[in-house]
Amino acid sequence: MPIPTKENNETNEEFIERCMSDEFMKEYDDNSQRLAVCYAQLEDEEERQTDFPNKGDDKKISLRNSEEPQFDYDFAKTIKEQTPEIWKAGGNIRGNEAFMLWGRARDGQDTEAIREWIKERESWIKRHFEDGKQFKGDTEPNLSNVGGVVAQIKWGTIGTLGEQGMKDVILELTKKLEGKKEENQVTAKIKKL
Repeated sequence: MPIPTKENNETNEEFIERCMSDEFMKEYDDNSQRLAVCYAQLEDEEERQTDFPNKGDDKKISLRNSEEPQFDYDFAKTIKEQTPEIWKAGGNIRGNEAFMLWGRARDGQDTEAIREWIKERESWIKRHFEDGKQFKGDTEPNLSNVGGVVAQIKWGTIGTLGEQGMKDVILELTKKLEGKKEENQVTAKIKKL
């Protein structure tokens, strides 16, 4: 018979009490030895527990088990590839690393770095959920105020605007920038004449 294991809804004290009185543990005559075995089991359990997606939970660390929905990866990839000026407006070096790790996680890779990033992603969006809320009003996006939304996209998360609201902000800025490019091209042609 194995040494008892801690139940998810059980406190440490409840586990120790149950462990000490377990039939298997009675083979240890000395109470101090029994107590040491129970505490060792508790420490082993705590080291193995993932605390994912929340403290006390013990689910496999994966995007599938995340409580945070994923942003549209293909849309994010298109921003990166087709509008690098927008992509650079938000997130920093860690944001770019986050995007790389998100892609690897989506491809099914399961490394320690990816698992750590997935756990970090859970807390990151809780801190940055409100980024972009200025666009719920009449504020128009530009390269200096869109950074929070771009960062959310790099982390593969959805903030207060919702996925469609985030896309709308990026699409509006893209159109605005494309219009400026056309203006600049016309101005450059006029200067040449």
